[in-house]
Amino acid sequence: MAADRLRVVDGQGKILPDSFAETRISNLPPGVAAVRFFAFIQLVLFIYLTLFYSLICTSQIMIMFNRNHNWIAEHLLQINERKSWKDPSLFTADEKTKTIYTEEPHYKTQLEKQDYEIFQTARLINSLTYANVVLSDFLGGILGTQR
Repeated sequence: MAADRLRVVDGQGKILPDSFAETRISNLPPGVAAVRFFAFIQLVLFIYLTLFYSLICTSQIMIMFNRNHNWIAEHLLQINERKSWKDPSLFTADEKTKTIYTEEPHYKTQLEKQDYEIFQTARLINSLTYANVVLSDFLGGILGTQR
């Protein structure tokens, strides 16, 4: 899975800073065409530039949500509501490598299990934040129902 390349399995549930796994956004053209003053060319360039800059903004939004994911994961570990996680620096070498019995294919050690749980919880919170932004702010702006 492409998202697994971005993971930092260190018990904190974070992903690599300022990165994203969407390859289509990485393949954007590096520049834009020069502006001409003909009406038809202006229309074509306006559409092209609008799409181009919206794709650039998409990559910036993805990086923003990447940082938000890491912030959420950091605070989940600090709050530790159920007291089921501990600071990764407190893991002994034996705990980091000791295999635990599990039917889950995602983790084999206690450190990996903690990282997986924090990552998935932060991912869920981040996904719901994104859905809230799209449904309340973006869609409300399009429909003209923002207050």
